[in-house]
Amino acid sequence: MGGRGSASGARSSPPSYLGETEKAVKLKIGIDYYDMEKTKEYDVWVPKSQLAADGRPGEWISNAKVQDTDKIGRQFGGRGFLYWKDAQGRTFQPSKTTNEIQAEKKRKKAFEAGQKSYNDLVEQAKKMGVKGVRVGMRRKTIEKKLKAFQS
Repeated sequence: MGGRGSASGARSSPPSYLGETEKAVKLKIGIDYYDMEKTKEYDVWVPKSQLAADGRPGEWISNAKVQDTDKIGRQFGGRGFLYWKDAQGRTFQPSKTTNEIQAEKKRKKAFEAGQKSYNDLVEQAKKMGVKGVRVGMRRKTIEKKLKAFQS
């Protein structure tokens, strides 16, 4: 396939860390400020609990580490592109941790359940002949109109 870093396909091996303790690993985080034509790299410690199954840091910790280390972007309002670099100099992008994947699935399931109940409420109000009910109205407003219609 080709390409740059791990974004082009599956990794053959997990990242090699600059340092490792019982609870954390050390990697370089790089920020490429494309609007200021600067690149900065920082050594940061990442808790092992924030690593994905393939050994790459998760999205949440990546954003948190950028906020901690990005003095230039905050000072001058620069926008940057985030990348990680291991001890062998290979660059890669953040991955999703198991917790991030589970949270995303939970949010999606909750959204779909809420959307279904809302659509059912709108449909019920229209079947009953409540005037002025349409998709896009607040749930409370529809419930209030239903209550007023029934009494």
